[in-house]
Amino acid sequence: LLSAMLSGQTTQADAPAVGKIDPSTAIKDPKAPLLWYNARSLTIEGKGWTGTEDFYDRLPAKARGKVTDSVWNQSKSSAGLCVRFVTDSPKICARWVLTSPNLGREHFASTGMSGLDLYVRQNGRWQWAGSGIPSGQTTDATLAEGIPAGEHEYLLYLPLSNGTKTLEIGISPESALVNPRPRPGKPICFYGTSIVQGGCASRPGMAHVAILGRKLDVPTTNLGFSGSARMEPEMAALLAELDVAAYVLDCLPNMTAALVSERLGPFVEKLRHARPDTPIILVENMAH
Repeated sequence: LLSAMLSGQTTQADAPAVGKIDPSTAIKDPKAPLLWYNARSLTIEGKGWTGTEDFYDRLPAKARGKVTDSVWNQSKSSAGLCVRFVTDSPKICARWVLTSPNLGREHFASTGMSGLDLYVRQNGRWQWAGSGIPSGQTTDATLAEGIPAGEHEYLLYLPLSNGTKTLEIGISPESALVNPRPRPGKPICFYGTSIVQGGCASRPGMAHVAILGRKLDVPTTNLGFSGSARMEPEMAALLAELDVAAYVLDCLPNMTAALVSERLGPFVEKLRHARPDTPIILVENMAH
């Protein structure tokens, strides 16, 4: 269904690179042959709003005090955000600082909750290339090495249930870091529960929203909030601000029958009034 809806959008072949990132903006590693680049200078996908309180937040600063405390707190996690870049470096490293020292939970591996996940475009498809395993609130890790010669395009997913304060990409000093243009199609917006957010995927790229984004080769906006997807009017107003290819509403596991009766209709009506031509997909819950 989503594939059919997106059939009219332009393809990745229509999105040439913007240009090389100036190496003078990078920081030379004193202990290793690496240059560290701030990921904020690269193409960031997954942010629905630019006016966020912190750069890697998922909701705009104006949402504070309007959405529930649970939604606001979880919007500080970087679920669904990813960085795209092109490089010919034989080695790719990452250094990231998390907002919380709690790397994992009993039911949620630290690799998914607080780690990074790297994919490379190969023969027109996204293939897994390596992961960043968190070792503390600040981690410096090699994501991939021994990479074949030539330029390759990468997609790096951020932590699913932890916030990202800073992220740097480390490459060989002899290599170029190129910033690709944003993919030309509009993103698909997913709003829902912990399942949408990515709980409890073993790696950020294994959240089903990320998997669909790679299979369809389109950007996605992940607005999953664990235990807190209850279709409040304030969330409808925020989603209505987004110019997207489709809305996917997957909230039923967090809602009662009474809440569905009270909120679903007005929520959809708000989106339809703001975006009369945007598809709205309602996801059913599992049978009980």
